[in-house]
Amino acid sequence: MSYAFSAFSLPLLLTSVLCGALALYVWRFRAEQRGGMAYVRLMVVVGAWTLAYAIEILGADVATKEIWESVIISCIALVAPLWLILAVEHTGREHWLSRRNTFLVFFPAAVTILMVVTNSLHHLVWTEIRIDSAGPFLATLPVRAPWFWVHASVTWVYLAGGLVLYGLSVMYAPRPYRLQGYVMIIGALLPLVGNLLHLVGAVPVPGLDLGPFAFAVSCFVMAVGLFRYRLLDLAPVARRAILESMREGIIVVDDRERVVEINPAARQMLALSDTDVIGRDNVLRPLMDRAEMDSTELPEELLLSHDNINRWITVSASPLSDSGGRSLGRMIVLRDTTEEHHLEQMREDLRCMLVHDLRNPLTVIDMGLSMLKRAQDQLPSDLQPVVDMAWANSSRALMLVNAILDVARLEQGRMPMEAEAISLSEIASKVVFSMTPLAWEYSVRVETVNRGALPPAWADGRLVTRIVQNLIDNAIKFSPKGGVVLVSIGELEGHPGISVSDNGPGMSQELRGQLFQEFVTGHQERRGTGMGLVFCRLAVDAQGGRIWVESAPGEGTTISFRLPPQAAQQASVDS
Repeated sequence: MSYAFSAFSLPLLLTSVLCGALALYVWRFRAEQRGGMAYVRLMVVVGAWTLAYAIEILGADVATKEIWESVIISCIALVAPLWLILAVEHTGREHWLSRRNTFLVFFPAAVTILMVVTNSLHHLVWTEIRIDSAGPFLATLPVRAPWFWVHASVTWVYLAGGLVLYGLSVMYAPRPYRLQGYVMIIGALLPLVGNLLHLVGAVPVPGLDLGPFAFAVSCFVMAVGLFRYRLLDLAPVARRAILESMREGIIVVDDRERVVEINPAARQMLALSDTDVIGRDNVLRPLMDRAEMDSTELPEELLLSHDNINRWITVSASPLSDSGGRSLGRMIVLRDTTEEHHLEQMREDLRCMLVHDLRNPLTVIDMGLSMLKRAQDQLPSDLQPVVDMAWANSSRALMLVNAILDVARLEQGRMPMEAEAISLSEIASKVVFSMTPLAWEYSVRVETVNRGALPPAWADGRLVTRIVQNLIDNAIKFSPKGGVVLVSIGELEGHPGISVSDNGPGMSQELRGQLFQEFVTGHQERRGTGMGLVFCRLAVDAQGGRIWVESAPGEGTTISFRLPPQAAQQASVDS
């Protein structure tokens, strides 16, 4: 084999290097890129094609030209099915690529390669190789035989099929995906035009195949697609089959906060059915500002109104990133919980109705048992324990019913409140005095500590008294015999407040997180109704305060609450 230098080989060598660099880049991130491996294989084969053509141009004899012509035709035979597979995968149609279909796609290429290798036996690909020295380099002029035209026809059918798939994708895809489709279509059309000019002989230099030269421009266009339009980063993931059929709303934004995907459910929830938001970064700004959270945070529930229709929407967001930690954007998930709210409201109304209807007969039963208890001396001795037990349980049931009704009124904002300047020290002292018999019953000592002068709080004294009663009642019941309940009055977070501490068994982190929910009583031997602390939370919240718990297993429990001072109320009135 002999070679002669030609400057026409230099752009081909550069193109081969660029194809290899693009293949290596995409291969590093192949796991995050749809069609990534198909793109890598295509670039490798195109690089081999351009390299083989560069070496063929340098060839100086027929034998050398014939060897590299065989490599070129073999590479072109592989380019077509690889291009078609890339188009199938990148447009979200991977289900077409079964093992049988993949075999059928590559079968013509395998036959062509076999025909090229054995051409000296049958001359069905080319009959002879001629060299034209009239131009600026030694051009290869093969005399084409029938199988070459079969190979060319199959190649053009495959390339046209890929272009059709991208064309359909461009027609129906959102705006960012259209840019990806345009990039791929332009990148494929350039080599096709160059190769067509070569086949019909419409080139300025005899024997020059413009296809590989056009691929130099095509590779640059695809590189722009990779780095400018994120060609393979956020490709459609079975978009029609999955996103459009989901009940949850899905919104995907890129790292520039532009909307790149929004499914029909999200459009309906946000009343955007007739609005084109793809590619825009301001339409959903209020919603996305409310969804500034990562996947570890609890979803946020929003109330959205449109055309006098209210919808409750749960919003959560999670980041999208590749294996290297590079941010690709965010996915925002919307779930319509309106029906759940309606059902919850119906359950709440039913519960209030049942509890309200129960209170009257329970009150009558409790009053009757109270009268019997006062006349116990006139009852037979064997009935006295029965009366005591019945009266205790009826009182407990009536207390639970009243607590449920109070909680419902607080939740609905119907609890009457009369805020005024109150002294937390006086309230705490009165409550401690009134609960001394209960402390004696449980063999527990209750101590009060005033931590400095305290300004008056602005709250409803009746509700605050019940809050302190509930907290001290819980602390006494959960303290061991001989234990101490400490009631501290002082400033908490700069506001007047009270802390009630016991040296009981404490509680786990899981129970602390559920403590202020309805009917949560824990697993201790002594349990309440599960409504007392719910009432405390709602009553404190309704008055602009805050309540919290500090506890650990075996270390006792402290429940504290603070209320707004009178000075804050006076300042708001003056303003």
